[in-house]
Amino acid sequence: MDAVKDFIQQALAAISRVAPEQFQEDIDPVDDTLAYRLRTLAFDNTPVPEIRLVRVEVWAGTPPRFRFKIKAKAGTLSRDSNAGWEVWNGTLEIPSYIAALIPTTDLIRVWGYSPYSPVIDDADVLPVSAELELAIRTFCRVEGLRRLTSSRVLFKQWQTRSNNTDVTLGQLNSDLQVAEEEWRRLSRALKVPEQNPD
Repeated sequence: MDAVKDFIQQALAAISRVAPEQFQEDIDPVDDTLAYRLRTLAFDNTPVPEIRLVRVEVWAGTPPRFRFKIKAKAGTLSRDSNAGWEVWNGTLEIPSYIAALIPTTDLIRVWGYSPYSPVIDDADVLPVSAELELAIRTFCRVEGLRRLTSSRVLFKQWQTRSNNTDVTLGQLNSDLQVAEEEWRRLSRALKVPEQNPD
């Protein structure tokens, strides 16, 4: 069962590279704080360097309403700490002069792209579309076939089970090539054009 979980983790990592999860998160500001770790609930407070943001805004009131946008450092001529927001090792860093303008009653609202959170328990449900689920299943099939074809011991153990005795290594290699081509096709179709930070 651990092998299946490993295949799913590998599939989620592969899909995160071509079709990352789009997310929006609200952050409660803290006095004199310039850095906020992103997606702490989804990743058990572990920093996620692959997170990319495209927009950071300050909202106020109940229900929250837009107050102002924080500019991205990437869109400025200067690269110093007060030039704008940036994400470093999964942590949003905002300029000190902006932090001074945000009361703790407001919220910092961010939009961006993230890897999918890992599967922990067997009962975990992946928050993916039917198309992404098909891609995950295809990737897992590829990894399973790769493991069978690359390990003579594993192949012999698998072949002795009923319904597998008439399957040759050549047939498995052929199945692997078909599955790899299907994965390549699906991963090209999944490619999501990402927005640039503004």
